[in-house]
Amino acid sequence: MFTDILNEQLIKVGLESRDKEEAFEELLSLLVQAGKIQDFDEALQALLDREAQQSTGIGEGLGVPHGRLPDLDGVVGAMGISKEGVAFESIDGEPVHVVFLLLAEQGKPGETLQVLAEFARLFSNKALYQDLCEAKTPKDVMDCLKQAEIQES
Repeated sequence: MFTDILNEQLIKVGLESRDKEEAFEELLSLLVQAGKIQDFDEALQALLDREAQQSTGIGEGLGVPHGRLPDLDGVVGAMGISKEGVAFESIDGEPVHVVFLLLAEQGKPGETLQVLAEFARLFSNKALYQDLCEAKTPKDVMDCLKQAEIQES
């Protein structure tokens, strides 16, 4: 499922961001460059609106910012890996090192929930998080995700 949404173009190893809004902007730029979203500002606002409800820094170094857009067809995502960590106001107060940004079509919450459930399932394996933190390239990240999906099935 993750490997259906992500590709090497949508992964940034070595996020430069120091806080979550910068991370949102950095990952949204990947989605714009790849032609997955058209309106950067609308997408950023959707993420910030969701974040205002509750932090998507879910703890243990993981962040899953997500939002909904009216003109989006399906689900798109981007992933960033930060060696230094991003200040994310996580529920455990710790920085985030793996950020999976997800945008979905408004009015279709089932797709978002399905991807978030897959995320939770994959990351219940702590080795995946460690492998991603050690990844040097987007290809390494994709290889880790593919391997984790194989092990899950």
